[in-house]
Amino acid sequence: MNFYLPDAIFDHSGAGEKLVRFTYEKRYNVLSMSMAFVRLVSASVLMSLLLLLDSDKASYHYKKPKK
Repeated sequence: MNFYLPDAIFDHSGAGEKLVRFTYEKRYNVLSMSMAFVRLVSASVLMSLLLLLDSDKASYHYKKPKK
């Protein structure tokens, strides 16, 4: 199934927002856009974890004293 997002939903050119007629000329596919987003997030998390693992610097942690 192909689900496409509309090119624009609101028109912000005037004093307020108004709905525009939905067009699908740019053909933004929901599935492919969501897969690209998941790839970006997973790559970012993986790179962050790899940076933490490869760090040779000492790290300091603050622990709040118990009362």
